[in-house]
Amino acid sequence: MPPETPDTLAPPDIAQTVDRLMPRLRAAQRRGWFIVLASIAASVLLAYLMLDWPLDGEFDLRAFMAVAFPALLGAWGGHVYARRAHEAELMQVVAGELGLTFRRGDRDQITTFPMRLLPRGVEPRFDAMISGKVAGRDIRLAEIRFITRSKQPRTILDGIVLEFGNAVALPTFFIVPKSETQSGLLSGARHEVSRLAFLRDASTGKRQTYGIWLTRPEAAQNPAFEPVIAAILKAETDLGPEVSLYSAMSDGETTWLTFRKTRDLFRIGGLFLSRDSVLKEVQHAAQDFGLPLRLITRLLEIEAAAARQLPPSPTPAI
Repeated sequence: MPPETPDTLAPPDIAQTVDRLMPRLRAAQRRGWFIVLASIAASVLLAYLMLDWPLDGEFDLRAFMAVAFPALLGAWGGHVYARRAHEAELMQVVAGELGLTFRRGDRDQITTFPMRLLPRGVEPRFDAMISGKVAGRDIRLAEIRFITRSKQPRTILDGIVLEFGNAVALPTFFIVPKSETQSGLLSGARHEVSRLAFLRDASTGKRQTYGIWLTRPEAAQNPAFEPVIAAILKAETDLGPEVSLYSAMSDGETTWLTFRKTRDLFRIGGLFLSRDSVLKEVQHAAQDFGLPLRLITRLLEIEAAAARQLPPSPTPAI
């Protein structure tokens, strides 16, 4: 069996699209390298003018720091610029192959997600938004970071949010780690659940203990509720070790799932760009897309199966 190459990993139309985009990708790569080299040149010039370095061949820590820090900062900035320019071109291709659309996130997107889903006292930042239809249902997938509002901001959650319309009416529920609903010594609870009815504890098989809350406890009798909850709690096992469940909720018509992630998703390109590397990264990005989409499809199948067991004229659960 011949070894797999980037061309065998990517469909022919993807490879052709990459070839068509390579001139623009190369141009972005050159601009990224220009930022890097300009930063290094400016740092060396600044050190020479301000510190008269080198001094008789002796090592000067101040001069070294004056050169190294801006140069490293510029190198990182050049890489980020090139990567974001490449992603803007290529993620449209990957999403398009799956019948979806891709765009960079913006602050206005926060108003389109339920506030209960987001921890209190944080600044949400959307990195990217993917939207479209899966199994006939509108879906959205957002890369999001939750950053504390403080003098020394820190990221408390780097993850993804999935949103999809339900195939059958579900109870209004909320799942979140119980630790996130408890006040700490110096801070309040990140999620308010005092107006919800606690149903039970739950676990994904890891050390984290989750709580399940409902607006009405009797709504748990909905035939689709328990199968859907079981699938949500098992989701991180299906998605792999790089993601873990943070929270889940439904308003009856729409479900939202939030996962932590341990690596950047959908990352393509950078300063060290080649055709082969682009094709491999496009394939990896398509795989990153596929995992949450399969999870949504699975949950919709569970809901549809439960719907087939309902009476002919069911009363929708609230």
